[in-house]
Amino acid sequence: MPVKRLLVSSLSGDPIPDGTGARIRIMFNDPERVDMRADLTDEEAAKLAKQYKAEEVEPRPDRRQARRMRM
Repeated sequence: MPVKRLLVSSLSGDPIPDGTGARIRIMFNDPERVDMRADLTDEEAAKLAKQYKAEEVEPRPDRRQARRMRM
């Protein structure tokens, strides 16, 4: 029997439809602390970004592109 996985928000527990939502990853400089991840709905992510005045960043090029760009 097929199993359908349902993604839910880490903050509110609301379901996140396919193709929407955001994932936030928190990485600590201290090696003893564990990285954390949170799945959010689009609305929660927008509210959080606005609250903390987050800025949009360009995705990093993958390794192959980065190597080709070096001279």
